[in-house]
Amino acid sequence: MLTKSSNKMRPVYIVLVILLLLVPLIIRDDYLMHLIIMTCVWGIVATNWNLTLGYGGMFHIAQLTFFAVGGYASGIGAVTFGASPWLGLLIGGAAAMAASLVIGLPSLRVKGIYLILLTYAFHNGVSELVNHFRDYTGGSMGLLVPAFEAGSVSFVTHPSYYYYMVLPLLLFSIISTRLIEKSFIGKALMATRDSEVLASVSGINPYKYKLVTFITAAFISGIAGAFYASYLGVIGPEIFSFSLIVNGLGMIVIGGMGTLFGPIAGSFIITFFMEVFSSLEDFRPILVGAVIILALLYAPNGVVNYLGEMLAKIKSRKLPGQARESGE
Repeated sequence: MLTKSSNKMRPVYIVLVILLLLVPLIIRDDYLMHLIIMTCVWGIVATNWNLTLGYGGMFHIAQLTFFAVGGYASGIGAVTFGASPWLGLLIGGAAAMAASLVIGLPSLRVKGIYLILLTYAFHNGVSELVNHFRDYTGGSMGLLVPAFEAGSVSFVTHPSYYYYMVLPLLLFSIISTRLIEKSFIGKALMATRDSEVLASVSGINPYKYKLVTFITAAFISGIAGAFYASYLGVIGPEIFSFSLIVNGLGMIVIGGMGTLFGPIAGSFIITFFMEVFSSLEDFRPILVGAVIILALLYAPNGVVNYLGEMLAKIKSRKLPGQARESGE
């Protein structure tokens, strides 16, 4: 059942979706379109990472691992077994789901620093496997992945086609997060985040709801990884770099942890920030760290919440004429 606020916001969401659909018609520059597509890709990863981290309180770094697993699984399926990149999307999602079970079943029983260490060890372990099975993964050279095609049309020469592929996946991530948030699963998840002991006493099984959310987020991130690999045409071990972990966490922190649109805003800020300072390759991780620190100091709840608070303050201020009319 929709709330009154949901009904009020529905026209805004419809207009926003229409504007997003018109982006390729407005932006003709291919490189700018590339940045927008990458913003969508990282927005998907950040949104699903936020589902487990912001809503579920599971502080882990495995989301990027699932993203990488999806990309490699799709690439291996296409190169080694001749699978279509379209089928590779499901292969990537399924592989990431399987990986989430491998690490989630044992690690979600712990929390805090133990969960971070376990998922970081898993992340490094998958990276080592990629280097070891170089006959399939390409090792340090990376793996060339076929592009998407529709009949005789290759998407390589049509960036807008890629955009219209990734946009529905981003919207699906947002909608699924919203549905989970409003469902019993979401309420149980947030209750567990706030107090696992109290949630358990109330009859909630924290482990079960954490695992379900963990697997769901991994599946969508795996699909995003498969798209990423085919879009760029290559996937390599740099996908496991620590700087990408920092960037992903930065998107959530800067945008707003535990908010619906915060990760999207954060992915936009980080993606374009990295591009602005592309000439300072060696210093970009330091600059991103500085931005995260500034966000924590001046907008600790994220940019989205900060802007919402500013808008609420503006609305609460009455004009002098309005004050006199109301008899104040």
